Amino acid sequence: MRGWKIGSFGGIDIEINYTWLFLFALLTWSMSVHLRHAQEGLTEWVYWTGGVLTSLLFLASVLAHEMSHSLVARSLGMGVKRITLFIFGGVSQIEEEPRTPRIELLMTVVGPGTSAVLGVIFTGLARMGQLSLGWPPLVVSGLQLIGYINLALAVFNLLPAFPLDGGRLLRSALWSAWNDEYRATQVATALGSGLGTLMMITGGAFFLLLGNSVQGIWFLFLGWLILSAARQSAQMNEYKFRLSGLQAGQVMFWPLVSIPVGMRLSEALHSPVSATGQPLYPVVDLSGQAVGVLDHRSLTHVTPAQWAELSVGEVMSPLEPEMQIQAHEPVTQALTRLGSGREWLLVISPENRPVGVVTEQSIVRAAGRRGPATSPR
Repeated sequence: MRGWKIGSFGGIDIEINYTWLFLFALLTWSMSVHLRHAQEGLTEWVYWTGGVLTSLLFLASVLAHEMSHSLVARSLGMGVKRITLFIFGGVSQIEEEPRTPRIELLMTVVGPGTSAVLGVIFTGLARMGQLSLGWPPLVVSGLQLIGYINLALAVFNLLPAFPLDGGRLLRSALWSAWNDEYRATQVATALGSGLGTLMMITGGAFFLLLGNSVQGIWFLFLGWLILSAARQSAQMNEYKFRLSGLQAGQVMFWPLVSIPVGMRLSEALHSPVSATGQPLYPVVDLSGQAVGVLDHRSLTHVTPAQWAELSVGEVMSPLEPEMQIQAHEPVTQALTRLGSGREWLLVISPENRPVGVVTEQSIVRAAGRRGPATSPR
């Protein structure tokens, strides 16, 4: 999942997905209605301004929750590329799965802990403002609401259902007790699927039986998100253990036909190269080293009339680290990167030459050849 970059902290990019705008609009409206009940008789401008500020405080709290995960992960030697805020909260793109139960425990527990601390701080400020400082009811109510929401998020995230933080804590405990990551993940993702299904049923009941459309739709979508994420995690767990011991070069599609960086775009698109059916075309310099890729996204910013005027190098997508993987790296690395939203990974030799491409299809094909996963006991 990607979005617009709005800044960075500690080398971690912060992005906002377009769906965040819907969340922000819904929150602002809800907060403004709440503040009207807290202090009547003020102008609409005051209520809407309070709604915007309260929504921003909530979203800053979500960002703090995700940033705590990311900073601890980095301190434990795990790469973190970005944090993306979207309609259901936020997600940290951590470049690898935890290697031990202890790492998962440390990386996970800090998130609900951060939300709990923020909840105590905001409710404490509200109480102090009400009793000692004489703050207006509107300000006190806004701070109190954000405090309660943070406390509720901490509790909700501790539910023992993967991929919620509580599910990850449960997996780390079972993993440590059983010395079996595969089995622990199976149990945690099964509970996640159960919670997602239960939330969708609850949302349907709110919507159809009680006539509460807003709460019903919210439960339906949130349940669907948890159910989808749990099922995807269960599938990734299956692939991870089926393909244990394999390298990226052993599951890639190959060979790939490369395109010279100086070739005219029209020539590249009308040559026999374009008829190979590859998901992407590596772009190489005069020495054969990969410098970029040409795929369908590269062509979205140019029209056919411009093809004869532009070179491949002017249109290609530069080859960023997250778009590639070394042929000798384990398949688990490829699974993690593809799980963060990428459609493909370009496989690079030690000499920086393109040798193949890993896609979800190539991983499924390799997993099918290996048969069912066996849990290490």
